[in-house]
Amino acid sequence: MVGVKTTSLDSIPNPRLRLALPGRPRPRRALTVACLLALGPAAQTNHAGIVVTAHTVTATDSGWYNSLGEHDPANRSVLTGNLDGVRYASWATFNLPAVDRANYSTTSTSSTTTPRYRGGTWIRRPELDKPFDPLDPTAPAAPYAWERVVDYVDFTRTATTVQSSTFLGFSTVVLSYSNAGVSSVPWGLLRLWDIHTPLAELQAGGTGRLDIYQDLVDGLSYGAVWAPAAGGFSVALNGAALAALAAASDGTFAVGAELVGATAGQYLFGGPPKTVTLQFRDLRDNGTQTTYTETYHNERSVSERLLYWPSAIVIPEPGSTAAVVAGLLVGFATLRRFGPGVAGNRGASRR
Repeated sequence: MVGVKTTSLDSIPNPRLRLALPGRPRPRRALTVACLLALGPAAQTNHAGIVVTAHTVTATDSGWYNSLGEHDPANRSVLTGNLDGVRYASWATFNLPAVDRANYSTTSTSSTTTPRYRGGTWIRRPELDKPFDPLDPTAPAAPYAWERVVDYVDFTRTATTVQSSTFLGFSTVVLSYSNAGVSSVPWGLLRLWDIHTPLAELQAGGTGRLDIYQDLVDGLSYGAVWAPAAGGFSVALNGAALAALAAASDGTFAVGAELVGATAGQYLFGGPPKTVTLQFRDLRDNGTQTTYTETYHNERSVSERLLYWPSAIVIPEPGSTAAVVAGLLVGFATLRRFGPGVAGNRGASRR
């Protein structure tokens, strides 16, 4: 528990001695309805950790547009570079899996209440005294009524627990090509771009679409990599790609590619179509926060027992020194009233 404030019960006002004289009403502690003391709230947070879900998506469509604005929708090759003086820029589109982006929160509350003892007080109850005549040898030795009153206060500890699941976004976006295919360069700088062309137009193909070709080699860069002449490779996309992925409300994502500075005869991905995959992760933070509120309330006095005592002045403490002193006082008072021969005289009177 963090930052909890503690307060001693002794700090709550508590009159220790309350004597009720004859004719005077017994003082009673007022019932406190409102909270006397509130501690906190203190909070404790437990994180279950960041939950990472990995996704791998294969391109649903791919192709190229050349510098003449041509594309055959039946051709899914991602040829990229310069072939016979005609430049080629490729593209790939992906249907993203459904990702729950909502935030959730549930709240539960539990309380426990226990009474706390705060001390006790003896109160004189003269109205309950037994008849007493100091000259009557049969009078009770303990005629004075005392009541033991014990003070209690209820202590309630309330725990409010909030369980939450928060969507944090996406991370680690990687674009992968299964194979560089037929390549005319040992290494080439492959740069990836965002695509603004509507998906339906991009996939439709045709001729004279120089605007689409230009869109594939310009705009907002998603990253770049030195591509090898053979074998598969991957490209770690940047924050711009991550933002575009998060903003893909229609569930689609597209990326364009160009071989930077390619001259005639320099190209990548020649031959049969290549498999293009997109890998990314979504992140959620699942945690629990519990806030504790602690209160003292319902202050009250409870009558514990009634005791008859030899003295109307000395507060009874059975088993203590006060009890011994009270007994001595009673014996001393008897001797003074009846004299040292009182026992023998009583015996003689009985005979």
